[in-house]
Parts: sequence; structure tokens; C-alpha cells
Amino acid sequence: MSANAPQLVPPRLQLGDPADPALAVRDAATQRLLLDLMGAALLPTAPQPDSPAAAAVMVPALDHWHRALRREVKRFASLDDAARHRLRRRVKRLRYGVAFARGLFGRKATDRYLRALAALQQELGALNDAAVALAAWRSIPEPDPSTAFALGWLSARREALAAACEPALAAFAAAKKPWPR
Repeated sequence: MSANAPQLVPPRLQLGDPADPALAVRDAATQRLLLDLMGAALLPTAPQPDSPAAAAVMVPALDHWHRALRREVKRFASLDDAARHRLRRRVKRLRYGVAFARGLFGRKATDRYLRALAALQQELGALNDAAVALAAWRSIPEPDPSTAFALGWLSARREALAAACEPALAAFAAAKKPWPR
């Protein structure tokens, strides 16, 4: 942390302290923190989410993420569990990025695109849950018949969930980006 960075909790006021609030507010560290926060709030350090400057920053990043995701979606069948989990995290990143910048684009197009991303994220999440459960069951040091049953059921479930991802993958692949080309 730099010397000029605001300290979030003044040294004499720690969480759970029964200190007098008036004394805590008068404390020099608290006053510096409040002044730093007010100064940061008044400085135009970042573009507003619906400004042209924000579009200049957001659109190239969103476009890059979109193209990379489309490439990965095409290879979905050949991805292992770890790569499918990375795919899910990338879907989430793109979804949250588009949601953050939604004021820059048309509402209907953005909503359609976000629905496609949300559905894909949901399906990939269920698939990842099955993969994690399968890995946990495989790590049991002394398997018994119930372990063998669970492993068989989870393996079949994971395959069914991978197949269930296909419509969401196709919907994303067909989805049009809401931002300009």
C-alpha cells in the first residue's frame, strides 16, 4: 500500500471497539480518511458507464472476450473439465462486463445477448458442479460399493449435462453482439 493510499480503518477504531463514536470521528486518521474519500469522489478519474469514453474502453475489451469465447464454444466437445470451467468463468466475465456497459448499447439487443450468456453460464455451472463432485468421489482413498455407484452415476450425469449444454452453446454462437461491429 502506498503512503498516500487512504487507510480504510483508522488505527484507533477497529471493528468491534466500544469506543465513543464522536471521538472516533474526531480522530486524525478518520478525518484523513474522510477527506481522501471526498477527494476521490470529486475527481473525474473514470469515465461514466454510458459515456463515449467508456465505450472507447469497453467495446474493444468486450469484443475481444466475445471472439475468444466464440472460438472456445466451437471446441466445447474437446475440452476437459478444467477447460470447461475456464469457459464458464469467461462467460461470467463477459456477462458482467456487458451488464456493466449496458447503457452504451440498445436495451433489447443487450437483454437478448445477456439472456444467452446467462443460460450458458447456468448450464456450464451445473456441468462444473458434477465434475467437482466426480473429482471429490474419485479422491476417496478406500472406495466401497457405494463409491463405485456414485462414480458411475456422476460420470453419466456429467455426460448428460455436457449434452444439455449444446442448446445454450448454440444460442450463444448465434447471438448478435449488442455493440457496434
